[in-house]
Amino acid sequence: FADPEAELSDVVDPGLEPAEVTDGTENADHEVTLEVTEVPLEVAPGVWQQRWTFNGSGLGPTLRGKVGDTFEVTLVNNGSMGHSVDFHAGEVAPDDNMRTIPPGEKLVYRFTANRSGIWMYHCSTMPMSAHISGGMHGAVIIDPEGLPEVDHEYVLVQSEVYMDGDG
Repeated sequence: FADPEAELSDVVDPGLEPAEVTDGTENADHEVTLEVTEVPLEVAPGVWQQRWTFNGSGLGPTLRGKVGDTFEVTLVNNGSMGHSVDFHAGEVAPDDNMRTIPPGEKLVYRFTANRSGIWMYHCSTMPMSAHISGGMHGAVIIDPEGLPEVDHEYVLVQSEVYMDGDG
């Protein structure tokens, strides 16, 4: 996979855009498409791996809203095997609503954010740990009412990359 002209391909900026300021009376609808792709990414200087991704990055996009907002997520499987998505913020079992879909298919999933907090989302296709460690994960941030304004915000998502042999 190595491209001698490439630099480390997946450096993620942890800075968050400021939360949307509203008067608190309206809830927002968020639409996002997560495209499953399987792409080579440089996971350490000079070490390339075939990664399973949401939107081509080693970390899926951070989704952000507030309590009461509705999220519509379209999962598009452009990979070579079955994949899924499990939103912990959605508070439902993933088996039906966020089930594994075969290559070439798509699935639309809707949930309303009922609680503030920070949650993981990830592929829940078995073996789940292989899909997560392959790169299929991200964060959902649901802000509570009355959150004070701050100068800077960051999101940190922990994951591991296993580099056996040549990766």
